[in-house]
Amino acid sequence: MILTGLLTSIAFGQTEVLYVQQNSSLLTYNIDPATLQATLVGNPLPLSGTAAYVQVFPAPNDHFVYVLTGSQLNQMSLSVYATDGSGVPQQPAAQTLGPAAISGFTIDPNGKFAYWTQYKTNSQYEYLYAIRLFTVNSSTGRLTESPAVQVNFAPSFYCAPIFDGFRPNGSEIQYHLFCTPPDNSLSATYFQSSVNQQTGQLGAAQQIFAYSDNGSTSSDEVRLGYRSLNDLNMLDSTISVKVYPPQGGQTPLLDCTSAMLAACGEASQFWQDVSGQYLLLALSNGFDIARIDYAASQITDTGYSIPEQPYFSPDDSILYGAGYGLTTYVQVYGFNRSTGAVTTGAQIEVTPTFWNTFTTVRK
Repeated sequence: MILTGLLTSIAFGQTEVLYVQQNSSLLTYNIDPATLQATLVGNPLPLSGTAAYVQVFPAPNDHFVYVLTGSQLNQMSLSVYATDGSGVPQQPAAQTLGPAAISGFTIDPNGKFAYWTQYKTNSQYEYLYAIRLFTVNSSTGRLTESPAVQVNFAPSFYCAPIFDGFRPNGSEIQYHLFCTPPDNSLSATYFQSSVNQQTGQLGAAQQIFAYSDNGSTSSDEVRLGYRSLNDLNMLDSTISVKVYPPQGGQTPLLDCTSAMLAACGEASQFWQDVSGQYLLLALSNGFDIARIDYAASQITDTGYSIPEQPYFSPDDSILYGAGYGLTTYVQVYGFNRSTGAVTTGAQIEVTPTFWNTFTTVRK
């Protein structure tokens, strides 16, 4: 879950932008927030490497996009593209870094600093991951690497770091170490570090949450938001949604079982909005939209649902549903941040093969 971006009203001159990865191209759509209609703009951006490996990271103001591509996971390249007034990436790339074993990338919400995770292997074939820091040129989007490594992780065969995002003002970064040993167990440890907003340097890591699942009688799916840390927990066949303070801890603010809301006890997965207050609980017939009522310590049903896999715009005003069935498409919905209500807009047909969607707002 990306935590960047304050939830504000749609500002004058702001454009909702959707990037769609179709085959080996990146398409750009502008979404009208009033009519919820989608307009294909500009020329597609050709994508190199293996389509399944492509990741797209728009800058917070969408004046640049950073595209991670490669044919091998240990030989990935990061390319920087300027965008036009509609958010369309412009060729050629302003900069390309790599190839290297780049496994993750993120940009702080102020657009000043970027970080990536990179790994190498030692003589025992263990993975050595590190977080590296870059400064962002506000005029060109180009990245300049800091010589100081921000975080070095202990050697491991089975554990890798994953970025979760930032606090809205960029003062803290969050990430977790996800471990998948061969005994089918899973575990994750979540950390947050302060960010020096003058230099981008990271402070000491503080553990905020952790889980360890045995793969058969217990499981967890955790997503971070700036309103709360949310955990879809299964223990001995009992499923519930546990809501923790945003800084984590051991004691949940509430534990939603089927006694509170049927969907809490039936969900197989969940997604959430940017704030973490609205949960889209995966049921057999789609995604029910539930709302966390922090004051009343309960989760309530909004009465709305969508059938597709959800993606939110950074300002939470647009909800996109990705349809990956026999027909492939993106459904545009308006999203009411006060009530959780959805309004159906345009449907974008995506001819095979439809790989992914990436949402942003151009300011």
